[in-house]
Amino acid sequence: MVGTSLFAYGTLLSDDLVRRLTGRVFPRRPATLQDFERIECPGDYPYITPKPGGRVEGSLLDGLDAASLEKLDAYEGAGYLRTPVEVVASGVRVGCESYVGKR
Repeated sequence: MVGTSLFAYGTLLSDDLVRRLTGRVFPRRPATLQDFERIECPGDYPYITPKPGGRVEGSLLDGLDAASLEKLDAYEGAGYLRTPVEVVASGVRVGCESYVGKR
Protein backbone atom coordinates (compact mmCIF):
# COMPACT_ATOMS: atom_id res chain seq x y z
CA MET A 1 0.00 0.00 0.00
CA VAL A 2 1.33 3.44 -0.93
CA GLY A 3 1.65 5.97 1.87
CA THR A 4 2.19 5.64 5.60
CA SER A 5 0.24 3.37 7.93
CA LEU A 6 -0.81 4.81 11.29
CA PHE A 7 -1.90 2.89 14.39
CA ALA A 8 -4.83 4.68 16.05
CA TYR A 9 -5.99 3.87 19.59
CA GLY A 10 -7.91 6.94 20.76
CA THR A 11 -9.76 9.82 19.12
CA LEU A 12 -8.36 8.96 15.68
CA LEU A 13 -10.48 5.78 15.74
CA SER A 14 -13.29 8.07 14.55
CA ASP A 15 -13.58 8.24 10.75
CA ASP A 16 -15.62 11.44 11.18
CA LEU A 17 -12.80 13.14 13.08
CA VAL A 18 -10.14 11.96 10.63
CA ARG A 19 -12.28 13.25 7.74
CA ARG A 20 -12.75 16.64 9.44
CA LEU A 21 -9.00 16.93 10.02
CA THR A 22 -7.69 15.65 6.68
CA GLY A 23 -10.61 15.80 4.27
CA ARG A 24 -10.19 12.05 3.70
CA VAL A 25 -11.14 8.67 5.11
CA PHE A 26 -8.49 5.97 5.04
CA PRO A 27 -8.85 2.20 4.87
CA ARG A 28 -8.61 0.73 8.36
CA ARG A 29 -8.28 -2.69 9.91
CA PRO A 30 -8.07 -4.01 13.48
CA ALA A 31 -4.55 -4.13 14.90
CA THR A 32 -2.73 -4.84 18.15
CA LEU A 33 0.32 -3.00 19.46
CA GLN A 34 2.39 -5.15 21.80
CA ASP A 35 4.72 -4.00 24.59
CA PHE A 36 2.80 -0.73 25.06
CA GLU A 37 -0.02 0.29 27.39
CA ARG A 38 -2.82 2.81 26.94
CA ILE A 39 -3.03 5.37 29.74
CA GLU A 40 -6.36 7.06 30.47
CA CYS A 41 -6.14 10.56 31.92
CA PRO A 42 -9.33 11.99 33.45
CA GLY A 43 -10.12 15.23 31.62
CA ASP A 44 -7.47 14.57 28.98
CA TYR A 45 -6.90 12.37 25.95
CA PRO A 46 -5.48 8.84 26.25
CA TYR A 47 -1.90 8.14 25.30
CA ILE A 48 0.33 5.11 24.91
CA THR A 49 3.68 4.43 26.49
CA PRO A 50 6.08 1.48 26.27
CA LYS A 51 5.44 -1.34 28.74
CA PRO A 52 6.96 -4.82 28.37
CA GLY A 53 4.15 -7.35 28.07
CA GLY A 54 1.54 -4.64 27.47
CA ARG A 55 -1.03 -4.70 24.71
CA VAL A 56 -3.09 -1.95 23.04
CA GLU A 57 -6.01 -2.65 20.69
CA GLY A 58 -6.78 -0.21 17.91
CA SER A 59 -6.97 0.26 14.16
CA LEU A 60 -4.35 0.49 11.46
CA LEU A 61 -5.11 3.32 9.02
CA ASP A 62 -3.43 2.71 5.67
CA GLY A 63 -2.27 5.01 2.88
CA LEU A 64 -1.81 8.31 4.71
CA ASP A 65 -0.08 10.98 2.64
CA ALA A 66 2.35 13.60 3.98
CA ALA A 67 -0.25 16.41 3.97
CA SER A 68 -2.70 14.33 6.03
CA LEU A 69 0.03 13.37 8.50
CA GLU A 70 0.93 17.04 8.95
CA LYS A 71 -2.70 17.81 9.81
CA LEU A 72 -2.85 14.92 12.26
CA ASP A 73 0.45 16.02 13.83
CA ALA A 74 -1.03 19.49 14.39
CA TYR A 75 -4.16 17.95 15.94
CA GLU A 76 -2.18 15.70 18.28
CA GLY A 77 0.01 18.62 19.39
CA ALA A 78 3.12 18.81 21.51
CA GLY A 79 2.05 16.08 23.95
CA TYR A 80 2.56 13.33 21.38
CA LEU A 81 5.41 12.18 19.17
CA ARG A 82 4.67 10.26 15.96
CA THR A 83 6.92 7.23 16.41
CA PRO A 84 7.73 4.12 14.34
CA VAL A 85 6.13 1.01 15.87
CA GLU A 86 5.16 -2.46 14.73
CA VAL A 87 1.65 -3.88 15.10
CA VAL A 88 -0.03 -7.18 14.33
CA ALA A 89 -2.90 -6.92 11.83
CA SER A 90 -4.60 -10.01 10.40
CA GLY A 91 -1.85 -12.15 11.94
CA VAL A 92 0.93 -10.26 10.15
CA ARG A 93 3.50 -7.87 11.65
CA VAL A 94 3.24 -4.45 10.03
CA GLY A 95 5.60 -1.50 10.42
CA CYS A 96 3.74 1.75 10.95
CA GLU A 97 3.71 4.88 13.08
CA SER A 98 1.67 5.88 16.13
CA TYR A 99 1.34 8.85 18.44
CA VAL A 100 3.23 8.01 21.64
CA GLY A 101 2.70 10.20 24.70
CA LYS A 102 5.56 12.46 25.79
CA ARG A 103 4.46 12.36 29.43
